[in-house]
Amino acid sequence: KGYLKDSLKSFYSSNRSSVAVALYVLAGKPATDGSMIFTDIKGKLNAAAAEWAVENGIMEAADGRFNGQKSVSRQEMAVILYTFAGSYMNYVVDQSADLSSFSDAESIAESAETAVSWAVANGLLKGVKCTSRVRQGEKRYQWVTVTKLNPTSNLTYVDLTVMLKRFTSIQWTEKKEDLDLTI
Repeated sequence: KGYLKDSLKSFYSSNRSSVAVALYVLAGKPATDGSMIFTDIKGKLNAAAAEWAVENGIMEAADGRFNGQKSVSRQEMAVILYTFAGSYMNYVVDQSADLSSFSDAESIAESAETAVSWAVANGLLKGVKCTSRVRQGEKRYQWVTVTKLNPTSNLTYVDLTVMLKRFTSIQWTEKKEDLDLTI
């Protein structure tokens, strides 16, 4: 009874606080000055992680609220990781993938397209094969398999763990300052 209940928690939606804490820990828990006070965040680790994420432009807050309990979608996580990699870690994030093979590509927010494409190109975000019956006439059906990204679906704790594991497994070869941009 207790085991099943606990094992199902991994399929709960990840929230903004859990994402901020995971990235804050991944970054080595850098010091924050404590100047940002969010009225909706409880606990020292959550507060430090939220402040760090906002200070570094990885996540946003408004009106003294971080909205830590708000669920994060798969495309939002792609944007957060893209920002973390490019702006905070200073990695080159110019990789992209063709998203047209995903049947739900049109549901990706325009503001998230670049980040989702980058996440797919780096194997951070993968599609899910879905099979369903499609009517092919009055009494005829056909099984059709499509691959979906489910960009607007909530990120589960399993998704978060897998994406972070894949992120840390990438062999980052270049940082922006390593590039010779002289003309």
